[in-house]
Amino acid sequence: MITVSNVNYCVSKKFKLSNIELTISPGVHHLLGPNGAGKTSFLNLLSGLISADSGEIFINDVEATPLNLKHLSKVRAYLLQKQSAHFSLTVRAMLTITLSLTDQDIENLCLNSLIIKGLDLEPLLDRVITGLSGGESQRAHLARVLLHCELQDNPAACLLLDEPFTGLDVAHKLWLNQFLASLGQKIAIIISHHELNLALNLAQPCIIINNGRIHSVLKDSRDIEITTLLDVFKLPKHSLVETNEGILQIIGI
Repeated sequence: MITVSNVNYCVSKKFKLSNIELTISPGVHHLLGPNGAGKTSFLNLLSGLISADSGEIFINDVEATPLNLKHLSKVRAYLLQKQSAHFSLTVRAMLTITLSLTDQDIENLCLNSLIIKGLDLEPLLDRVITGLSGGESQRAHLARVLLHCELQDNPAACLLLDEPFTGLDVAHKLWLNQFLASLGQKIAIIISHHELNLALNLAQPCIIINNGRIHSVLKDSRDIEITTLLDVFKLPKHSLVETNEGILQIIGI
């Protein structure tokens, strides 16, 4: 459970997050909005990497602030939008160090972990991270974050993913969606992304943010209104069609 109470945060002199009030229960929640809407800043606040100027954020009973990062690491996992590798580590070494594993642990994961298999990570284990393609690197970091949830003695209370679909091919996007739907039965998952057609096809909650404010919160992302797509996302009306099942879709993307 994530509780956000009247949170305000000044991102710059010209932009701030204002009056954010939310309660987020287990399930997959899509965080949607145009570029610059405040999605990444909001996830950074939820993760505890930065502190709100006012208001409070709690993940279960742990307050999300930089002072609590050690405790937060046990209750949340976070995939940042941009990953950086400062050393020429192999994927195996990255997992070993960041997840406190042994080589035998890695071998056991290759045999038994749905995450390693679903992301086709085994062929990448002995390759240097800096030599991977964008999609391969994304799969490696996704595995790190998802395994962080899986390997905790007590499962993390929430998973934060900032643009996790970037660079993934269709097969890995499909696997990730299915895996997260299953994981979301136990924990709260918030995914920031720009895959509007995906959200419009899924009966999952969504949070739409625009200009630093919550525009709307929906229990079913298929209920996103045409006016929202036109006004918030600035889509031309001719780009929107309705399927025979009554689901809105955006053509041309």
